[in-house]
Amino acid sequence: MSQNKGLMPFMDANRRGAKVQVEETLIHAFLRARDARAVDDPIAQDAQGEPLTYDALLQQSAILSHLLGRMAQPDEQRIGLMMPTSMPMMTSFLAVQLLGRVATMLNFTAGVAAVLGACTIAQVRTVLTSRQFIERANLGLLVETLVAADLNVHYYEDLIGKIEPQDRQAEGGSEALASVRPDDPAVVLFTSGSEGAPKGVVLSHRNILSNIAQFTEQLDIGPWDKMFACLPMYHSFGLTVGTLLPLFSGVPTFFYPSPLHYHEVPRLIRETQSTLILTTDTFLTGYARMGKPEDFASLRYIIAGAEKLKDQTRHIWEGQFGKIIFEGYGVTETAPVVSVNAPDHYALGSVGRILPGIEVALHPVEGITCGAELWVRGPNIMLGYMKADAPGVLLPPKEGWHNTGDVVSIDENGFLTIKGRIKRFAKIGGEMISLVAIEQVASKVCPGVLHAVVSVPHARRGEAIVLLTEQEDFDADALRHALREHGMTELYMPREILFVSKVPVLGSGKLDFITARARAIELLSPAEAQPPAEKQAQSA
Repeated sequence: MSQNKGLMPFMDANRRGAKVQVEETLIHAFLRARDARAVDDPIAQDAQGEPLTYDALLQQSAILSHLLGRMAQPDEQRIGLMMPTSMPMMTSFLAVQLLGRVATMLNFTAGVAAVLGACTIAQVRTVLTSRQFIERANLGLLVETLVAADLNVHYYEDLIGKIEPQDRQAEGGSEALASVRPDDPAVVLFTSGSEGAPKGVVLSHRNILSNIAQFTEQLDIGPWDKMFACLPMYHSFGLTVGTLLPLFSGVPTFFYPSPLHYHEVPRLIRETQSTLILTTDTFLTGYARMGKPEDFASLRYIIAGAEKLKDQTRHIWEGQFGKIIFEGYGVTETAPVVSVNAPDHYALGSVGRILPGIEVALHPVEGITCGAELWVRGPNIMLGYMKADAPGVLLPPKEGWHNTGDVVSIDENGFLTIKGRIKRFAKIGGEMISLVAIEQVASKVCPGVLHAVVSVPHARRGEAIVLLTEQEDFDADALRHALREHGMTELYMPREILFVSKVPVLGSGKLDFITARARAIELLSPAEAQPPAEKQAQSA
């Protein structure tokens, strides 16, 4: 790390004397949690089956691990998993851990090229998926492409159908308990690619378990709770906090395959009497539109991350449902949580205080005065990246520091506020303009629909700001007035406002800025025919 980065000690952790030390693996943590619970207590369920106890989950995972071990080659370090959030996915993840291998989480929403690229980056040769899922999601072409690339694709249902009597006597965990260490790789996740090419992020057992310990230092979560898990497990938030934290903390979990089912999720939260849900601003908007107060009455914690929480989303949930949303912040490389608000330390508009045990360094960025670039170091920081130009090669962070690429400010009480990503600033008229700030104002001018602000090439200015919106009659004058009210100059006003039928969103709930930027360039190109459902709304 360069010398001009000033180290900012974490205030809250230092006051509390918090120090996170983890000396176990994921399987050790699972077995410890099992031993702490009553034998008959259910721990996990999905919409397709009956609740499972720890012992039943361990038995099913051990059998699957035994079957996987017969098919995967001894030298295969990483096994691909491609299923939605469900009991089969949970069982498969544990099976890979019991086998002493590394679970490689494949984002099936990213497209054929991205999935194939992820397998190449992580040198995956075996992929486990679900036949029922592939059929329902219409992903046959994806599987055909993987098979054509000489990957061995196996179906969960087929493996379960091949169970023989001797398999049921399988005892899982011996390989993992004997050979796997806390600092060994446990999982490979892939960055969302919302602003650049995805990279493989390798997290160790210690990384994940440290982050769980850090998170539960901030929020009192335990067996008295019930998690509604619908974020995808290929997303670090959904895996670490939505799946593994409850499993290792004795929290019963109901798995649901998609956060996009805005009618079903509110109803199921009510029926399962869930007290915890992890979600994003986009999904919260959908649930609020379709849900009723009684659907959310049981919720104790609504924890939002992955994208900026809009003021109107917060106001809707407080006004209509009487629920406070606890916003947090994290990145895949930190396993993922860096900070979170909590009942006893909450600051409106912030993403909470830095978790215990995380060191922070702030690096000034030329032209940006609203904050500084955030660097972090701690036990939850990834082992390193795997990239397309060096498949299978681990590239560790220098001296343990990870550059988040986010511009932040930290107040005197230790509360972190996100100002935007370095890549989400445009240089207009010599001034660094925050595209996130424009999005936030646009959402206040026209709430309830999606907006994305991007920077596109401009022949004379170098860059131009473009607003993509799902609001066909978006009021440019209202936006200009609102920007002035927020102290923003005319440079913040988008040069173009474009109506699109759907603003691109990734499977994780984040805005897809790569696709949004490409769409803006396409719509602005005079050579391109404008689709009848979309148009160039107006020039500012």
